[in-house]
Amino acid sequence: MMMKSVLLLKVEQLSPLIRSLREEKGWSQAELARMLNTTQQAVSRMEKDASGLAFARVYEVLSVLDTQLAAEPRRPFKDSIEGW
Repeated sequence: MMMKSVLLLKVEQLSPLIRSLREEKGWSQAELARMLNTTQQAVSRMEKDASGLAFARVYEVLSVLDTQLAAEPRRPFKDSIEGW
């Protein structure tokens, strides 16, 4: 099953997205870690709090998970967050 598009409104939504994409592929944290040339512990930390990841690393992680980033003009949302 292919994941539908996801609109991230807060950086805190990135961690559960990474975990969901990994699980959708049926991969363990260790398998994803091998593909990213890192440790299982680093993947675990990323899935708990990805807010400190450099953009290049986020891009790399999502690329390994066969996911692309798209930027579009911000639309007004009822629950929008200032500065996003």
